[in-house]
Amino acid sequence: MKKKFPSFEIDTIDAGGLINLTPLLDVLFVVLIFFILISPLLSIDHIELSSGKNVTLEVASGPMISLHVFKDNTIHLNNKEIP
Repeated sequence: MKKKFPSFEIDTIDAGGLINLTPLLDVLFVVLIFFILISPLLSIDHIELSSGKNVTLEVASGPMISLHVFKDNTIHLNNKEIP
């Protein structure tokens, strides 16, 4: 007696080449929730800026340097064009 194997039929209904996005969105939401929960625990380096009150600046003595950048992307250093 021969065994009959189940026949595999290919559905003729075309989904239009669409990809199921449900698993991708599930992973996206899990990663988003992970970052939302972890972000308050991270210590981020930051720079504290002074308020600008009672600040004294020392100006270095010496020749002044002039740097100009023009709209046509040419650069001039001390009125000499840099190639």
